[in-house]
Amino acid sequence: EMVEIFESIQPEIALALKAAWEHQKLAEMRITETAIAERHLISDFLHDNLSQNLAYIILKLEQLTSETEQITDSQKEDDLHNMKVAARESYKLVRGLLESIRPETTPRLVNLFIEHGNKVSKRSHFETRIEEKGDELPISPDIKRTLFYLFQETLSNVEKHAKAKNVNVIVDWGGDNLHVTISDDGVGFNPQNLNGTNHFGLDIMRERIQKINGQLDIQSCADTGTEVSICVPIELPQNEGPNVSPG
Repeated sequence: EMVEIFESIQPEIALALKAAWEHQKLAEMRITETAIAERHLISDFLHDNLSQNLAYIILKLEQLTSETEQITDSQKEDDLHNMKVAARESYKLVRGLLESIRPETTPRLVNLFIEHGNKVSKRSHFETRIEEKGDELPISPDIKRTLFYLFQETLSNVEKHAKAKNVNVIVDWGGDNLHVTISDDGVGFNPQNLNGTNHFGLDIMRERIQKINGQLDIQSCADTGTEVSICVPIELPQNEGPNVSPG
């Protein structure tokens, strides 16, 4: 009787095994695609932020070694100072990249924002104020990594283009969504004339936010500053209520 039962359900068993195999393959493909996308974004970050500093250091080292008789002592001191500045900046960029890759090593998202905001403010002479509303909720490393990347990219654009004196950041944990708003009092721009690839990195920012099912909105016009609004759904782990804080 057991043999007959197993023979009768043999097609169903085969279908179940095939479905499980296909599900596993699909999961492996998604993991591979995610890894490739991450490598692509890291490569872009290194190219845009680190390669210029390294190219400058290499150029100056070549000049110092090949044109020693033509360079005065004063010029050498200036070049060495500038190379030290570029090397320190490159080191900070690498540290920031590592933080964005593994932000779970920092217990709170706002701590990441405060640390990076203070660092950028000191070198760019604008003040960054960060306000948090509600209790921080547990979020996945992917969401934290993406939000920190968007924060870094936004401050980078403020530093390069806005000529702002103040940047206000609001992190709101209310409801089912996490809202992050970054506004500055800089010169602003016309979004219709915005080149996303070369000016604001908008294409990459939208690509990142879409992967975590979030939304990105940028409002700006000339002489009124810019506001970047980020909205991300919060998916709480099972058996945890809305007031759970990671501490």
